[in-house]
Amino acid sequence: VVNGDETRDVIRRKGQPGEIITLAAGESTDPDGDRLSYSWSMYPEAGTYPGHVEIANPKTSVAELRLPEDVADKSGHVILEVSDDGNPPLSTFRRIVAEGAE
Repeated sequence: VVNGDETRDVIRRKGQPGEIITLAAGESTDPDGDRLSYSWSMYPEAGTYPGHVEIANPKTSVAELRLPEDVADKSGHVILEVSDDGNPPLSTFRRIVAEGAE
């Protein structure tokens, strides 16, 4: 679950250059009740923004992405990996596309 969205759809977030986009996955659950871990990362090959984008708190359930000042009309793809601590550990993934507004 990312920002309240329980679907498996790609999430699209649009923001102004310099804006901070909060990404929250704390509502995610495991059917077996196992403990969850989170990993947010950029997928640079999929986006149109050519520079590096830093994710704050990438190993927690709530991460922050600051849109670069030159992001207008460009996009960056964020991948969330949520894993449980079961045996064997299982993971699921979610994609968030952050787009700069004109």
